[in-house]
Amino acid sequence: MNTAERFIGVAIMVFMIATSSVFGQTYLGLTIGSTVAGSSRSDVSAYGEPSRVFYGGRVVTTLRKGLELVGTFGLRQEEGGFTSRFARSTFPGGGGTLQVVENPISGPVVVSSLSTSALELSAALRIPMARFDSAGSYIGLQLGAMADYLSSADQVDDYTRILQGDRGQIPDRVSTSYASQVGGGAQVGGLLVLQTDLGRLSIEFAYLLRRPETLPVPAPRVGGPKEQYVGWLVGNGLRISAGLELKL
Repeated sequence: MNTAERFIGVAIMVFMIATSSVFGQTYLGLTIGSTVAGSSRSDVSAYGEPSRVFYGGRVVTTLRKGLELVGTFGLRQEEGGFTSRFARSTFPGGGGTLQVVENPISGPVVVSSLSTSALELSAALRIPMARFDSAGSYIGLQLGAMADYLSSADQVDDYTRILQGDRGQIPDRVSTSYASQVGGGAQVGGLLVLQTDLGRLSIEFAYLLRRPETLPVPAPRVGGPKEQYVGWLVGNGLRISAGLELKL
């Protein structure tokens, strides 16, 4: 995390704490969550379910009419992979020309792994729908927006299942590091807030929608894609999280 990123996170926290003197009570807390895919892709499921976790800190400020404003800043880490059918390989042939070797449709596949890290900042409005005790526990809705800084995205393509004669000069494994990216999106969901002796326990279910969903390929091969679709892994999906919030 560089100096600018630290400054943004601290500035958000300071702003939330400062506004608490105007609006009402303030809570500080920690949260951890995991995101599941909104839909299943056959090429992803063939590799295995991805791992997507988020952990960070948050500030919650009460507003008028029981509404709450929550700001969250943390780290998101995602790992997964997919398989793809090897269609063709291009490599230099005699006389400096390019020869194309077609692989059978039923041939082996390329196995790709992808890991990403991102700093995520979000702001959301909590709307209590039903309270069920005098301590302030409630069930409610949560609507908000998020922004992130995708600091790293690394992909490894494993070609060892492809015959050497079919893939030409492509090595056994090809590593690709994508450029960093700034993204944003929206979140909508529900939450349960329980008052305990330690503090407030929050359990949240939120659907996240992030854009953009692609990363530019830094050095695309001849005839290969210029963008890599990462929407199945980065940001999007249903996040289930839990947190503990302590009153200041």
